[in-house]
Amino acid sequence: MVHGAPSVTGEPPRSSKQRTQRRLDGIVREHAAHAAALPAARALAIVRAVGRAIDEAHAQGRPHGGVSLAAIAVEDRTGRVFVAPPRGGGDRDADRAALVAVAEELVGKDVVARASPSCAEAQTALAAVAALYRARGVDGPAEDRPPSSHAGRVLRVVLLDPDSARQADAIRAVTAVYGSRVRVRTTDDEADAPELVIVDGDRGDAADVVAELRLRAGGDRLRVVAAYVDPERSRWSLSSLGVIDIVRHDDVEGLKAALRAIGVSSGWRVRATSTPPSERRRARPEPLEEVEDEPSPHRRRRRASSRSRAGLVPGLVVFAVASSAILLAMVLIARGTGRRFAPAPPPPAAGQRTR
Repeated sequence: MVHGAPSVTGEPPRSSKQRTQRRLDGIVREHAAHAAALPAARALAIVRAVGRAIDEAHAQGRPHGGVSLAAIAVEDRTGRVFVAPPRGGGDRDADRAALVAVAEELVGKDVVARASPSCAEAQTALAAVAALYRARGVDGPAEDRPPSSHAGRVLRVVLLDPDSARQADAIRAVTAVYGSRVRVRTTDDEADAPELVIVDGDRGDAADVVAELRLRAGGDRLRVVAAYVDPERSRWSLSSLGVIDIVRHDDVEGLKAALRAIGVSSGWRVRATSTPPSERRRARPEPLEEVEDEPSPHRRRRRASSRSRAGLVPGLVVFAVASSAILLAMVLIARGTGRRFAPAPPPPAAGQRTR
């Protein structure tokens, strides 16, 4: 577990380029205002993260002394859970009581009572929480399992939206932003978390589905775009999972913008934006960055030949224009010289009248 002091309140972040965090107490208040609880898998994962932070402090021979909802934060886009560094106050029993208080806030007092985290060491409480994972049919967090080695070579995208028209729009948007090296599916049956999920946020189980994907190996690399009928009223529903890329249904350009922001912040290769017609004369569009594997020697030779031919054509055009200009100049000079040095007509004979 990476420790870091929460730096941002529960207000929505203003920048998509910075790795901002949201404090958990603000997220919990948002859910309470809508009479909603955090997704079970997410709440239990946060409790486990807090328990691990306490265990690490105890392993160093000191109590943590700083566990509370205000000391826990969720990182935007990645959904990573951060716990403030140990303060060293109190004792181990106080840490245990703080863990119980956080668990009661997130998963409910009845669930915590069944888990019975009553001993001084947090690890026993974590074992009880893990049993709750299994009882709810949810695998435990896969923080210690590395993702498969194929991850990152092809961008795996899962569309969790039953509407076929929106699926088609999403596929076009993904291809326009990330190129052809993507694999888009409408179901997810792999053990590792995909790199990107585009989810219909209005579906009733959206938060639970994303929370369970976060538990898979590589879940912290998962990026999520949520589409709603009314984004401003619904964006709170996935806040505990670090989801900040919210768009309106059928807003394809908004989806492309969200995908581009995710790609830039995550270090993915994205295609360059197209330049509007009004700007093409003032700015040269950037070349597209292709998303592909290392080209073969045959492809490199073919590309080199294409570049040579492409460079030869402008040179031939310039040569032809210059040659025509020189020939025209020579013709004009020849005509002018002929007029200037033409012999004068002979004088009229004696007695011959001139006109």
